[in-house]
Amino acid sequence: MNSPPPRFKRAHLVLGAVAGILLIHAVSRPDSVGGGARLLRISEIKVAEAAVVGQVGGSFSLKIESAGTREPMRIFDLEVPGASVSRSYALAGEIRYRTRPGEGYLEAWSVAPALEGRAVSRTQGTGLMAPIQGDSAWRPFVLPFVTGAESDQPLKLECNVMLPGGGTVEVRNLKFVEGWGAWEGAWFSLEANGIGGAVFGVVIGLWATLLAISRGLWPARAGGVVLMSCGLWLLLGAICLAALFCSCLVGQPWWVRQQLALCAVLLIALGLGFLYPWRSQSSTV
Repeated sequence: MNSPPPRFKRAHLVLGAVAGILLIHAVSRPDSVGGGARLLRISEIKVAEAAVVGQVGGSFSLKIESAGTREPMRIFDLEVPGASVSRSYALAGEIRYRTRPGEGYLEAWSVAPALEGRAVSRTQGTGLMAPIQGDSAWRPFVLPFVTGAESDQPLKLECNVMLPGGGTVEVRNLKFVEGWGAWEGAWFSLEANGIGGAVFGVVIGLWATLLAISRGLWPARAGGVVLMSCGLWLLLGAICLAALFCSCLVGQPWWVRQQLALCAVLLIALGLGFLYPWRSQSSTV
């Protein structure tokens, strides 16, 4: 059997990569079924007087300085008119800071019609919700909210910063995330998505690395293992695509659809990438 010409293979790999990127983008859009992360524009927020706006290209950052205070300082307000959200949502982004001694935090207040009073979320935990202390380069943060019913619609989010010892704080890449981690009927949680994605990446990465080494050292003996692995990857990729289609139909949250799309693209790309060179080598023997 003649192997496909190199130009044919390269064109198909490029087209496959572009199609995969478009697939992941399409199923992760905030306006697609199941919600998602929506990057905020400067025109959507009301910047506080004490905050300084910095712009680089199409993105922006908000910087605020404090000499030390016992009261939170306002950074910005976000109006969310007519938002149709699930039982959970979040304000997310990136933060960097240089502070003097004292533990500070970011906080967001949510004012919703179905909530009695106001709900607050603060970065006083660990990981994405770690407090503001010392100096830090850009790192991600999240301020999540979990409400009691799907009818709870946030009308306004007020973002503040507390710096008891004083210092400088800057935020950027602000996002409103619909369905943060808690979604009724979700196939798996956002936390399980992160853990499962990491395990999947490690397993597939080691598998592909061992196959590549085996094919280079023992091309004659590794042929059957390579073909079997390629067939299994392509089969699993097809299953992920079918599951992705079903998840869109039943309204699964964005992290479920994104993970299925990533797995499908990776598995199919690996299967075709290993299969074509092996067939090319086999046909020349």
